[in-house]
Amino acid sequence: MLLIALALATASCPYPQDRTIAFASKAEMPQDALKAFGELAERNQPFNLSDVVEPGDPPMRRFVKAQAQGCDLLLTYEHGGRARGVSEARLRFTEGRWTVTRFY
Repeated sequence: MLLIALALATASCPYPQDRTIAFASKAEMPQDALKAFGELAERNQPFNLSDVVEPGDPPMRRFVKAQAQGCDLLLTYEHGGRARGVSEARLRFTEGRWTVTRFY
């Protein structure tokens, strides 16, 4: 019974459980995942490095890389602001949609 439940849960995941799928650009990522994450500049595109936000400024975050396995997607991104740096967000695909489950 447990194996059947596991198989059904795995079947609803958008990516294989047994290997990692790498995304080299924001454009390769699922659009629903990007929408759940929020505004994000493409790799090598301008993004707002400061903590001052003006109307029309580029996004505060920029894509670095992403990888997915099963129902999980790990997104690495640069962020501007006072503590400029690189961070990660974990997204999970459940009930037909992506949600951000954790920021690192």
